[in-house]
Amino acid sequence: MGAGLIFWFLNGMRLERISRQKFEKKLRELPGKAPDKSYDEEHFLFQRTKEHDRSDEFGLDRITWNDLSMDEIFKRLDYSYSAAGEEMLYRILHKPSFDREELKHRNEIVRYFEEHDEERVKLQLYYARIGRTGKYSIYEYLDYLQNLEVKGNAKDLAVLFLMIVSVGVMFVKPGYGIFMLGALVIYNFLSYFKAKGEIQPYITTFRYILRMLQQTEELVKQKVPAVSREWERLEKLCTEFSSFRRGADIAVGNSITSGDPMELVRDYMRMMFHFDLMKFRSMHKTVSEHCTELKEMFDTVGYVEAMICVALFRRSVGYYCEPVFLEKSEAGSVLNVQKVYHPLLKDPVPNSICCERGVLLTGSNASGKSTFLKTIAVNAILAQTVCTCLAESYRADFFRVYSSMSLRDDIMGGDSYFIVEIKAVKRILDACEISEKAPVLAFVDEVLRGTNTVERIAASTEILNAIESKNALCFAATHDLELTTLLEDTFDNYHFEEKLQGDDVVFAYKLLDGRAVTRNAVELLRVLGFPDEIVQKAGENAEKYLKRENTWAGIL
Repeated sequence: MGAGLIFWFLNGMRLERISRQKFEKKLRELPGKAPDKSYDEEHFLFQRTKEHDRSDEFGLDRITWNDLSMDEIFKRLDYSYSAAGEEMLYRILHKPSFDREELKHRNEIVRYFEEHDEERVKLQLYYARIGRTGKYSIYEYLDYLQNLEVKGNAKDLAVLFLMIVSVGVMFVKPGYGIFMLGALVIYNFLSYFKAKGEIQPYITTFRYILRMLQQTEELVKQKVPAVSREWERLEKLCTEFSSFRRGADIAVGNSITSGDPMELVRDYMRMMFHFDLMKFRSMHKTVSEHCTELKEMFDTVGYVEAMICVALFRRSVGYYCEPVFLEKSEAGSVLNVQKVYHPLLKDPVPNSICCERGVLLTGSNASGKSTFLKTIAVNAILAQTVCTCLAESYRADFFRVYSSMSLRDDIMGGDSYFIVEIKAVKRILDACEISEKAPVLAFVDEVLRGTNTVERIAASTEILNAIESKNALCFAATHDLELTTLLEDTFDNYHFEEKLQGDDVVFAYKLLDGRAVTRNAVELLRVLGFPDEIVQKAGENAEKYLKRENTWAGIL
């Protein structure tokens, strides 16, 4: 029996060492690779909802986040191994910063982990030991704990006292003493499972907190100059939870003493004396009294891991730059970005643009208009969140980013596409009225596409002019070439074009100056095999319509 236990113990240690070595090897090979994590969508959707609930007027709103596929951008950056790091990275991407010093500090941390692989690997090992929580956010678990009504230990202490008395009675009247002790033990056994069932969902949170405290103490022992400020704060926070950790394995079970053969004996002791229930209540009191400090600890620990994620992201892309933010004296809704590309494209075509006023994009479907809008928007967000742009250079003002791009009918709300669209555009106009912190960087794809041509052109002209007149910088894509003339006093014209080569359509995805000069929609009908009669009549109708195109400037 003893030899078997020794073998089991030693074999467990061997397997654990092999697993640790494999994991450490994986961490060392991370630079240059994209993350390979899988996600629980229920948890992801829950987390997204909580972030939007916390958003203010300067954070990314739900429409912009969804338009720009920011969940996918987050996944591309997420090299985290702890719930704290994952949630902090998610929150950072939701909250573009307007604080130069804070962004400078983030960049310094990211640079450090880019250049110090050994320190990065050591810290990630600790973060992996902290691990994740489960379906819900750790912050939500803490909120549940705060709202949980926990009774005191008076009843359990009274029963424990009576047990001691019963032992004393045994020396005077053994029969009475044994009966009394037996009755009290049976009572504790029967009441234990109900009480344990009520607190069991919260044990997971305590286990995570304990792992966090234990690994945080190890983290702050690592000499990392770039995060000395964070380490100093964590050291102070850890001291406030010393009582929380003392005897914690009594309450949380074998998560702390994994593999201990005495755990079964401890289980019976818990059921008999309710030591774990009493310790739980004590731990709950500590969490309730220090919930703010505990959340600050999660934030700080997660913040450092989020910066490690950014460092690894930088090393996994073709090239990047650190953004330069213009001083207020220089700024005036200026954006100058060279050879910028989208982080989710496998073979992106870089483009450059320098603008001080609105940008109007024209071109056929699939030519690159929407992708370019998203490329600029995503990089503007990355600049003000993780200090990293996928470009050769990025110089710009601070912006509040809003978009109206990938909208849908709101069936549940009863809104048509057009109503959804005008509400989305109206919120951009409303945001432009709040300009004391930073101008709006707006992205509108096919404004008012949900209505007829005449009213669309008329209303689009006024809406885009209104956005641009409010210290905003607006990028808009349209198929209505009439707008290129109507808006030429306030917007610069750019376009994308394609070429027909036989029966193939070739897209260059290069941004070109001026308005689109090619119209290939009718020709594409022929390429795709539509009957000649349809193609011919469509071409004739298009020519008739083109003759009226130049009348819009006179009408409006």
